[in-house]
Amino acid sequence: MKKRVIFGIVIVALSLPVAFFSGTPVLPVVMSVLSVISVYELSVCTGLKTHPAYTAPAYLAAAGGPFAVRYAGIDVFLSCSAAVVSVLVIWWAVCMTFSREKHEGEHHSSQKTERPDVGSVSAFAVFSIYTVFGFSYMVFIRDFNEFGVWLLPAIFIAAWLTDVFAYFTGFLIGKHKLCPAVSPKKTVEGAVGGVILSTAALLLYGFVVGKILPDASVPRPFALIVSGVFGSAVAQLGDLMLSALKRHFGIKDFGKLIPGHGGILDRFDSVLAVSTAFFIICVVSIYVRIF
Repeated sequence: MKKRVIFGIVIVALSLPVAFFSGTPVLPVVMSVLSVISVYELSVCTGLKTHPAYTAPAYLAAAGGPFAVRYAGIDVFLSCSAAVVSVLVIWWAVCMTFSREKHEGEHHSSQKTERPDVGSVSAFAVFSIYTVFGFSYMVFIRDFNEFGVWLLPAIFIAAWLTDVFAYFTGFLIGKHKLCPAVSPKKTVEGAVGGVILSTAALLLYGFVVGKILPDASVPRPFALIVSGVFGSAVAQLGDLMLSALKRHFGIKDFGKLIPGHGGILDRFDSVLAVSTAFFIICVVSIYVRIF
């Protein structure tokens, strides 16, 4: 637990300069690196590490996605996203055509010379798209409008404080299990507490920034409440989704890169979910006033 807290503080400390220089190439570079590492972790988890024909498109999308958002522009990214997803889906559909059925009692394709099974390919495909776009969305959110510079840190506030508040609320008053088959320690009370308290934290964040920097373009309270409630709820779903994936493939962590936390996906599971939620809010705000 001590190691987890220490490296958690280190992660937060490293995130600050990235947020400060988010208007420079630093943000797409960092998001690209994290995205590539995450795809690698998925390939190891699903047993596709030694099958480049199956994983290469995901690596290309992971490396190029954040740069495409920043330098091709938001409009191009929005118009081309469907085409990119379609190409990836078709590619992996063809790959599944040449895959095999899973053997009884088998976790995943572990033999180097063995063709991957359909389940492993489909899991890698779905979560690669989710991961690659999740990291790219952070650049999108930063560049979306004048509020983006303050929305980017809000992603991490909503994700990580939801985790903290849900844990302590569940520890103190949790009685009803949320999803025992996937995460036995999570409770309904903890989930609700995470949503309420993380939303309050976002409101406090907006208030403090507005007081310290009166000229800052901080999202109005309504936008922070919508982002907090939706983002926090989705953050917990993102945590559960990747926990279910790990449980399915019989692994404890996605990696060992971050001591006390595991891999990049172990630490950014809820962040990717909140990033996706904030992206949806940004797109909806084009048609309905939110910010």
